[in-house]
Amino acid sequence: MMMGIADLVPGVSGGTIAFITEIYEELIDSISKLRPAALKTLYKEGFKTFWSAINGSFLSAVFGGILFSVFSFSYLISWLYQNQQVGLFAFFFGILISSFFFLKNSISRWEISHLLTLVLGAVGAFVLTQLAPTTNQVSDTYLFFCGFIAISAMLLPGLSGSYLLLVLGVYPLVLESLRGFVSLVSNFDQKLLLLYGSRLALLALGIIAGLLLFSRFLKWLLSRYKNHTMAALLGLMLGASHKIWPWQIATVFELGTTSKTQTHAVWPQNFDGNPQLIIAIICFILGVGMLVVLEKIRQNKSTHEHH
Repeated sequence: MMMGIADLVPGVSGGTIAFITEIYEELIDSISKLRPAALKTLYKEGFKTFWSAINGSFLSAVFGGILFSVFSFSYLISWLYQNQQVGLFAFFFGILISSFFFLKNSISRWEISHLLTLVLGAVGAFVLTQLAPTTNQVSDTYLFFCGFIAISAMLLPGLSGSYLLLVLGVYPLVLESLRGFVSLVSNFDQKLLLLYGSRLALLALGIIAGLLLFSRFLKWLLSRYKNHTMAALLGLMLGASHKIWPWQIATVFELGTTSKTQTHAVWPQNFDGNPQLIIAIICFILGVGMLVVLEKIRQNKSTHEHH
């Protein structure tokens, strides 16, 4: 569920949450099993064998939680993002930074090549998150492309799918469609159902294509070059961490007849408005505390499994 909540916030990666909670490798491996060969298993050996082959219980729990969060928390996250961004980002910043100190132990022995890979990952993430928003006609093909790119980013710790949707110029459109689709439950309108439904369907098709293709590439990297891949993923987290620094100021870009904004991190004293230091510190501590609790639960679970 936390992956879904994280994916709603531009700058926060659902892949980071999967990485932090140490389900990342199982997630990538399970998604990569969703291929045409799995349908042959379904046809020849039945649903039970097929479900086991694709790790269906795990995938349904993960994606069920994501979908529930996306539709249930879109209003809340949108409101927090607009009105309490300092506290929201401080909470996720606490999770991200503290997770680095736990996850660096996933590499048993650090070598110079691992450090270089981490630096390259950090630089790559930093450069990508400096891209300015662009203006595009939101055609069907473009919306499909945005879904493909966004889910590829969501699978990578540190790269936010929501942020890339913002960069690609469709984040407000997607958020509006999600909120509008949910509102149809109480106020049904056939035209709006077709409008919001078609947008979300195209985005979903791009997401499915990205999941099937990009997950296989990641699985190959993890099986062949695990330590270097983990170092690169840690670098991606660090390189993109400035996008969820609690204090951001906006730069306005004039793009033709429209204007869009991009944010960049500043120190609290340079923040345009009330820096809300107390709230930021409390939310940061809550983020760190939640990560520590998750790590303790994981350690206890691991200890019981070995006994």
